[in-house]
Amino acid sequence: MFVLDVMRHDEAEQIGSIVRMLNDRGCIGWRDHWPHDFTEDEVRVALKELAEHGDVELLNEGAGGGLVAARPQRVRRARNDDSNAGPWYRLTAAGRATWDRWEPPAKIGSEG
Repeated sequence: MFVLDVMRHDEAEQIGSIVRMLNDRGCIGWRDHWPHDFTEDEVRVALKELAEHGDVELLNEGAGGGLVAARPQRVRRARNDDSNAGPWYRLTAAGRATWDRWEPPAKIGSEG
Protein backbone atom coordinates (compact mmCIF):
# COMPACT_ATOMS: atom_id res chain seq x y z
CA MET A 1 0.00 0.00 0.00
CA PHE A 2 2.93 2.31 0.62
CA VAL A 3 3.90 1.91 -3.04
CA LEU A 4 0.37 2.79 -4.22
CA ASP A 5 0.38 5.77 -1.89
CA VAL A 6 3.50 7.37 -3.35
CA MET A 7 2.48 6.53 -6.92
CA ARG A 8 -0.79 8.45 -6.68
CA HIS A 9 1.03 11.77 -7.00
CA ASP A 10 2.23 11.38 -10.61
CA GLU A 11 1.04 9.94 -13.90
CA ALA A 12 3.82 7.33 -14.08
CA GLU A 13 6.95 6.45 -12.11
CA GLN A 14 10.08 4.36 -12.44
CA ILE A 15 11.45 2.15 -9.67
CA GLY A 16 14.20 4.58 -8.67
CA SER A 17 11.69 7.39 -8.13
CA ILE A 18 9.34 5.16 -6.16
CA VAL A 19 12.18 4.07 -3.86
CA ARG A 20 13.25 7.69 -3.30
CA MET A 21 9.69 8.74 -2.44
CA LEU A 22 9.19 5.80 -0.07
CA ASN A 23 12.44 6.62 1.73
CA ASP A 24 11.65 10.32 1.99
CA ARG A 25 11.56 11.27 5.65
CA GLY A 26 9.18 14.17 4.98
CA CYS A 27 5.45 14.09 4.45
CA ILE A 28 5.41 11.90 1.32
CA GLY A 29 7.57 8.97 2.44
CA TRP A 30 6.95 5.91 4.58
CA ARG A 31 10.46 5.29 5.90
CA ASP A 32 9.25 5.82 9.48
CA HIS A 33 7.04 2.70 9.12
CA TRP A 34 9.70 0.37 7.67
CA PRO A 35 12.58 -1.27 9.56
CA HIS A 36 15.17 -0.11 6.98
CA ASP A 37 15.41 1.96 3.81
CA PHE A 38 13.16 0.52 1.12
CA THR A 39 15.18 -1.29 -1.55
CA GLU A 40 14.66 -1.59 -5.29
CA ASP A 41 14.25 -5.36 -4.90
CA GLU A 42 11.43 -4.90 -2.36
CA VAL A 43 9.71 -2.38 -4.62
CA ARG A 44 10.05 -4.69 -7.66
CA VAL A 45 8.33 -7.49 -5.73
CA ALA A 46 5.55 -5.14 -4.62
CA LEU A 47 5.07 -3.79 -8.16
CA LYS A 48 4.90 -7.33 -9.56
CA GLU A 49 2.15 -8.23 -7.08
CA LEU A 50 0.31 -4.96 -7.72
CA ALA A 51 0.48 -5.58 -11.48
CA GLU A 52 -0.84 -9.12 -11.04
CA HIS A 53 -3.82 -7.71 -9.11
CA GLY A 54 -4.42 -5.00 -11.74
CA ASP A 55 -3.52 -2.11 -9.42
CA VAL A 56 -0.62 -0.89 -11.55
CA GLU A 57 0.09 -1.05 -15.25
CA LEU A 58 3.54 -1.62 -16.70
CA LEU A 59 4.69 0.76 -19.41
CA ASN A 60 7.63 1.07 -21.80
CA GLU A 61 8.78 4.04 -23.81
CA GLY A 62 7.27 3.78 -27.26
CA ALA A 63 9.01 4.46 -30.55
CA GLY A 64 7.63 8.01 -30.57
CA GLY A 65 8.87 8.74 -27.06
CA GLY A 66 5.55 8.35 -25.24
CA LEU A 67 4.66 5.63 -22.76
CA VAL A 68 2.78 2.55 -23.99
CA ALA A 69 1.33 -0.42 -22.15
CA ALA A 70 3.67 -3.41 -21.97
CA ARG A 71 3.09 -7.05 -21.20
CA PRO A 72 5.25 -8.10 -18.23
CA GLN A 73 7.36 -10.46 -20.35
CA ARG A 74 8.08 -7.58 -22.78
CA VAL A 75 9.18 -5.04 -20.19
CA ARG A 76 12.67 -3.74 -20.76
CA ARG A 77 14.84 -4.41 -17.72
CA ALA A 78 16.91 -1.65 -16.18
CA ARG A 79 20.66 -1.87 -16.44
CA ASN A 80 22.33 -2.47 -13.08
CA ASP A 81 24.03 0.93 -13.20
CA ASP A 82 20.89 2.95 -13.93
CA SER A 83 17.92 2.64 -11.57
CA ASN A 84 15.87 5.04 -13.69
CA ALA A 85 16.13 2.99 -16.87
CA GLY A 86 13.62 0.34 -17.78
CA PRO A 87 9.89 0.16 -17.23
CA TRP A 88 7.51 2.75 -15.91
CA TYR A 89 4.52 2.00 -13.72
CA ARG A 90 1.15 3.72 -13.66
CA LEU A 91 -1.60 3.47 -11.09
CA THR A 92 -4.76 2.01 -12.66
CA ALA A 93 -8.34 2.95 -11.82
CA ALA A 94 -8.51 -0.26 -9.77
CA GLY A 95 -5.31 0.72 -7.96
CA ARG A 96 -6.69 4.15 -7.14
CA ALA A 97 -9.88 2.50 -5.81
CA THR A 98 -7.72 0.16 -3.68
CA TRP A 99 -5.79 3.15 -2.36
CA ASP A 100 -9.07 5.04 -1.67
CA ARG A 101 -10.24 2.18 0.61
CA TRP A 102 -6.94 2.07 2.52
CA GLU A 103 -6.74 3.46 6.03
CA PRO A 104 -3.05 4.35 6.37
CA PRO A 105 -1.27 4.17 9.70
CA ALA A 106 -0.68 7.50 11.40
CA LYS A 107 2.60 9.11 10.56
CA ILE A 108 5.04 8.71 13.42
CA GLY A 109 5.44 12.00 15.21
CA SER A 110 2.29 13.53 13.71
CA GLU A 111 -0.34 15.13 15.87
CA GLY A 112 -3.93 13.87 15.88
